Amino acid sequence: MRPKLRWMLLALAAAGSLLIPMLARLGASDPPDSEIARRCRESRPGWQSYQEDIKGQVGARLVAQWHGEIDAVRADGGNVTVSFRLSPPWDTRDAALPVLLRLPSGEELLQDTALREGGLRHYHFSLPEKSAPPPWVAVHYPHRERRVALDAAGEWRRVP
Repeated sequence: MRPKLRWMLLALAAAGSLLIPMLARLGASDPPDSEIARRCRESRPGWQSYQEDIKGQVGARLVAQWHGEIDAVRADGGNVTVSFRLSPPWDTRDAALPVLLRLPSGEELLQDTALREGGLRHYHFSLPEKSAPPPWVAVHYPHRERRVALDAAGEWRRVP
């Protein structure tokens, strides 16, 4: 065999060995729901590095699939509840991506629980003991950070 042809065949073989794993991932499905739920439960993102943390801890593909908007925020009785309206596939998953809440004092909280109700997901946060309902909260969620001002009753609702 000529040396030029041999090098060309080696280059093609090397390129093919790199291409095969990439093509195999194209049809890759999501992990089982139990694995997604475990990753979400164990995720502990920081405020400054939130987006990178959840992608690394839960999975970039799964985070990219999350689409939602804040529907309502309510502060009462030492708790804050942030409700999201989610799109598929996260609207039917029992797993809940972690969401962070920042209070006016600067304290950052990870949700205590997240409950699914139809296409809504309600994230519950416990306020520090003896704290008054906040006038506003900042919410860090996939793809976005948003500050929400609460009314005198401690509520905010999305206007349709």
